[in-house]
Parts: sequence; structure tokens; C-alpha cells
Amino acid sequence: MQAAPVRQYWHLGCALLLLAVALPGEARDPEAPAELPAAKIQQLLDAGIAATNKGNPETAINQYFEPVIHSFESRYAQGDKRVFSAHSPSESLLYLASAAASAKEGKAEKRDAIVVSGAWSDALHLKGFALIELERFDEAKVALRRAIEIAPLFAPAWNELGAVLQVEKDWPAALAAYTSAAEGANIMADDNPAWKNAQLSRALRGQGYVLVETDRLDEAEALYRRCLEINGDDATAKTEIRYIAQLRSKRHVSP
Repeated sequence: MQAAPVRQYWHLGCALLLLAVALPGEARDPEAPAELPAAKIQQLLDAGIAATNKGNPETAINQYFEPVIHSFESRYAQGDKRVFSAHSPSESLLYLASAAASAKEGKAEKRDAIVVSGAWSDALHLKGFALIELERFDEAKVALRRAIEIAPLFAPAWNELGAVLQVEKDWPAALAAYTSAAEGANIMADDNPAWKNAQLSRALRGQGYVLVETDRLDEAEALYRRCLEINGDDATAKTEIRYIAQLRSKRHVSP
């Protein structure tokens, strides 16, 4: 079996698009801690990515990602509203609509909902990535699941979680995470086809990896061929299809 798919960072260009989108009439709590300025948040995330890429994930977490996370957690985590972190107006509207539907059906503990900057879930996702680099997988799962809690359609966090579960050989959970990543990419990224294709392909390759490991070769091959429909030059998908063919060939020559 080939190595796990290469992880990709979420593109941060639109991370700060929504600094705070609230329901009509939403009033700020004057006692709540002040948010970091958007420009400062962007600087911290960019510096954290650079530190991780240079082989300093611990520095990235402590000096760059944690200050961003703390800024949001201290302001919103203990409030009486459900808070989502979104990267686009369409994602924001989906979260608010979902929260309203859950409240109407009595499924939500917190009736009202607000949406804030996608930088919050970006920072959690990037922290999770850095923790994976440090092989601190349990901590990585906590960070990634927190990102998913506040951004349920955020494909990069789902893909990263799938990668951790894949390393742990928790095949059912890994498959579920990659499936959620594919669903999120399909729903959220119509305005950014390149990002959508990258996240969707990664999710499909992750599903394919799990399916091969669980001996569901036909399903795996179908997913890898979908990857080639998205990108005909997908080297990993081509390699995995050849690997599946080798597995089948070995079965045919076995006594």
C-alpha cells in the first residue's frame, strides 16, 4: 500500500472574510475579551505555517496558533449562543439555517447562533496538523474535532482527522471522516473550484486507501478513477489503481 496522501494546508486567503456575522439585532457583550485585529490574526497564522514548514511545529503551536485560538475561545466559547466559524457567506448561511432548524426541532441546547471568522477553525486545523507532525495524535484529534465542532463543513479538518485515524488503523472512523470531508468540499466550494478539487480528491484518495486496506477493491478503484476525472494527472490515484491491479493479479495466481 502506498503512503498516506500528502496533507495540504487550507488556503488562508479568505480565512478572515467573516470577522463576525451575527443574527439581526445581535449585541456584543461589553465584558467579553477583545478580539485580535484581523491583520494580526493573519500574521500569526502565516507565521505559524512558515514555522511548521521549517520544521518547528512546537513553535508554531505555542507562539502563533494558540494566541489565535485563545482569542476566539475566550470571547465566544462560554457564551449562551452556538458559535460557528465560517469561511464564506454561503457557509455562514448554511450553519445558521442548520442551527435554526435544530432549535425548531428541539435538538439544540443553545437556541441562537452566530457566525464568526473562519480563522478560528483555521487555527485549530493548523494546530492539529502541527501536532501530527509531532506525532501527538491524541492531542491532534482534540484540536481537529474542535475545528469540526465549530465548522462542520470544513473539509481540511475532516481530511486531517481522517489521516490521523488512518495512521491508527481505525478504518471505520477514518472512512467516515474522509466521507465527511468529501461532502463538505462538495457543498462549500463552488466559488473556488481549485480548492474544491484539491480537498475532494484528497478525501476520495483517503476513502480509497481505507477501502483497499479493508479489501473492498472494486469500491476503491472506482474512487481513484473519480480522482482521475477531477485531475487526469493525479499520480497517487494512478499508482493506487496499479497497486489494486497487482493485488488482483496475485489472487489469480494463488493456488
